[in-house]
Amino acid sequence: MPSGNQMKIELTPVSRATARWRSEETEITIVADRAGDLPEIDSGWTVISTSIDQFGQPVLLLLKGEPDYVVSAGPQGTIPRLRSRRLNQFQIVQMTPDSIVKIDLPPTNENYHFVQPLSEGRWIAVRGRCEGVHDENAHVFDPSATRVFSFHAGDGVNDVCVSSNDTIWISYFDEGIYGPTKLAQEGLVGMNPDGQVVFRYTDCLTVGGITRIADCTAINVAEDGSVWVYYYTDFPLVNLRDPKQVRAWGELPVEFAEAFAVENLKALFAGGYENRRLLHLLDLQRHRHWPAKVLDSDGNMLPFEASLGRGALLYLLNGRRLYTVDCRKLTLAQ
Repeated sequence: MPSGNQMKIELTPVSRATARWRSEETEITIVADRAGDLPEIDSGWTVISTSIDQFGQPVLLLLKGEPDYVVSAGPQGTIPRLRSRRLNQFQIVQMTPDSIVKIDLPPTNENYHFVQPLSEGRWIAVRGRCEGVHDENAHVFDPSATRVFSFHAGDGVNDVCVSSNDTIWISYFDEGIYGPTKLAQEGLVGMNPDGQVVFRYTDCLTVGGITRIADCTAINVAEDGSVWVYYYTDFPLVNLRDPKQVRAWGELPVEFAEAFAVENLKALFAGGYENRRLLHLLDLQRHRHWPAKVLDSDGNMLPFEASLGRGALLYLLNGRRLYTVDCRKLTLAQ
């Protein structure tokens, strides 16, 4: 995408599912594939975040020592610390098919939460909280880990995913959406590496069935650049196709899922309000829903601790062990 161009959105819903969902009572069984192990973390380092990049590769953001990310925490909530009282030493760890790449960022007081690769060996690191519209909380680094550009990315960032065309998709949780920064009030934005907004989710609100985001629970940026978004309060699944067309499935039978994968009108969600470690398979065409337990290849229950979604793959983490479930291999019952 040319730098600075506004993304064109064709505001015509291809699909707007309003029919009631049929939820099956019997659990199905899904077997996850072992995808390898995350790298062992050296003593004295803390994992700040784990993500999947646009190539399907795990990316870890590490911090040396204990994080200085909180001013105070109590019954009334947590007050975040935007910048550490000491210099932070961050390291990016990227798992490629052939090796493990480690990149040391320059010492900084910034309290980063997210990191993703850009083209030409560049990286973007984002601090999830900010003080206002003039606070530049996103930073672009060149291949030598030198910071070359910074820009404002909004407050209350929930996730950052970079697509294959270098669009930086940023979603926000409720504190940002109901806060003072205009970007966060969108719920979801697309930005280019120059910090220019190329997509605003509120542009989709003229489409029938599309509602405003109150808390963006999960996003999925697929290899082809298609973006899927799932959010509170109505928990719709919205597809920004190419993104040139908007497709929406309303009021899914799964609330507060942690992550999801999607492929060819099949969606697989991880977690939910009632059971954080249950999977949910959805037939988006026939509006059917199956709860699913997940097993490893030996037939044992897989007690995953976290989940991530990229395209058709749902990634499940059990300690350092990484598993995947491929939606393309799942067969829907007739």
